[in-house]
Amino acid sequence: MDTIEMTDSTSNIIKAFKAIDFVNRFESITTHLDFNNRMTRIDKKEILYRLSKLGYEFKVITPGRDFYFDSKTDNWRFRFSFNLNGGVILPYIYVYDKHDNKIHYENSNLIYTYKYLIDDLDKIMNPSTVFCNYEEFDEIISGFLKLYEDFKVEYLMIS
Repeated sequence: MDTIEMTDSTSNIIKAFKAIDFVNRFESITTHLDFNNRMTRIDKKEILYRLSKLGYEFKVITPGRDFYFDSKTDNWRFRFSFNLNGGVILPYIYVYDKHDNKIHYENSNLIYTYKYLIDDLDKIMNPSTVFCNYEEFDEIISGFLKLYEDFKVEYLMIS
């Protein structure tokens, strides 16, 4: 297993993921495997509209297909972001301290987090966050946003 530099904040990130049953929840979200029929062309405006219907005002990093949403407290800033690439959602969670320094965590990609928590960094992941239509996108991203919200609550309780 790769070594992650363990600061209290890094340790709290790992504790928070474990406390929200991240592994099982991630597995339940990532059941979409229809890679051959994935939605390779997306409309950014449609994605932003669907995210706003879920209650989030995401921003887009352009050029590209990276979307992000920030939440702030007095001492922390959390960012949920994802990249859409070839009909696959690649989600990330970042934590920043009150000075806006990013908390070092080896890789904030939730696929890596999953592999780290199951202690199998070499696990071959079938394209598991594949979506074939906007309804599947809604289902997958909604699951990831629930994970993000629960992660924030847990992290704040631990820290």
